[in-house]
Amino acid sequence: MTDRGEAVRRRDEAWRHAVAPLDEIVRKRPELAGWHDHLQRTGLVRRLAPQVEDATVLLAELARAITGLPAEPQPIGRFAERVLGSAHALDQGRPLTTLLFRAAVEIGGVGEGRGAAWDRAVWASVGLVRDELSSTALTLNLSADTGAGTGGMLAAMPGEPALLTLRQLVRDPPRWNLRGTVVSVCENSVVVAEAADRLGAGSGPLVCTAGQPGAAVMTVLRGLAEAGATLRHHGDFDWGGLRIANLLVAALPIAPWRYDAATYLRWVGRDGEGTPLRGTPVEAAWDRALAQEMTRIGRSVEEERVVDELVSDLRGR
Repeated sequence: MTDRGEAVRRRDEAWRHAVAPLDEIVRKRPELAGWHDHLQRTGLVRRLAPQVEDATVLLAELARAITGLPAEPQPIGRFAERVLGSAHALDQGRPLTTLLFRAAVEIGGVGEGRGAAWDRAVWASVGLVRDELSSTALTLNLSADTGAGTGGMLAAMPGEPALLTLRQLVRDPPRWNLRGTVVSVCENSVVVAEAADRLGAGSGPLVCTAGQPGAAVMTVLRGLAEAGATLRHHGDFDWGGLRIANLLVAALPIAPWRYDAATYLRWVGRDGEGTPLRGTPVEAAWDRALAQEMTRIGRSVEEERVVDELVSDLRGR
């Protein structure tokens, strides 16, 4: 005789044991609550791993991977081998990769999208890159020891924007000679273009995150900080911009650059323009009043609107 009630109880208990690592992760990382709810609501885990034994292994690996994110910039295969024991554990199409990718969307704060470029941006937002050529850093007038490699390339084009790949930065890392120099960090490439057009070689050194900073950008910024440069950052006055800045503040010794409540109020009050703020509000780690004022007024100020002021700050540095 089969006790069906007992069999159901044992199965339910096995599933509770299988998902326990994720429950623990969410208790520690509340930003993943929505992701966790989505998994429960859609039954995605059971579709990817119908047998509880397989799900137990899958979710234990998923919890280990999430605990390692965000990571120092590195190829995704290297991360997989170090954390999961196999360089192919996060190959495309695997159930573990599918589940971790959705978690990375929340951790990195990139937002929803689609396509290969968005996929790369999501992985890069948590420090993982599919290849060393797709992750790049847009720079202007960074100074490094000259030679035949990356430093020589930068020296050969003063006043011109330079796009550095993660491959260059890892295989031939520049030796920055910017100790004591202010290096400005912007969010949008228009600031780099305007500084190059108006100031050329007379512009202070500049790095663009191009939105969410990827592995190449973080490699450049960490290298500059270690070399003794002084970093300052400006971004869009919207919730995405604040998330980017919070990430930088948590990872680097970096100060705000005209990126506070007073500057926001000065610009948003000039003409009443600006698009409505959308998305989930977030506190600014460096200025508690900034998010309060943005919430009260409900409008964004994009970096393009303040570009004249930013370029003026770069003159003669």
